[in-house]
Amino acid sequence: MVAVSVINVGDWYVVNYDGVKYPGEVTAIGEEDDFKVSVMQSAGKQYWKWPDVEDNISYTREKMIKKLDKPEAANNRGHYKFTSKF
Repeated sequence: MVAVSVINVGDWYVVNYDGVKYPGEVTAIGEEDDFKVSVMQSAGKQYWKWPDVEDNISYTREKMIKKLDKPEAANNRGHYKFTSKF
């Protein structure tokens, strides 16, 4: 796992939730080195979408796996794709 340095609101990261990786946007930074991240859900092999109910929970620094570039819209159905693999 790569060490994560500075994490800012608005950054995109892959987070680890129970051994599964999810991409998401950092929405807030807590006082105890925890980060609120709004994550996306899988929409197929290479696409992601926002869930119907927002999934915005806290993750510790150890769960923040990799910084990502902001996703690109993949189609008009609300699917997104990331340029980097995770």
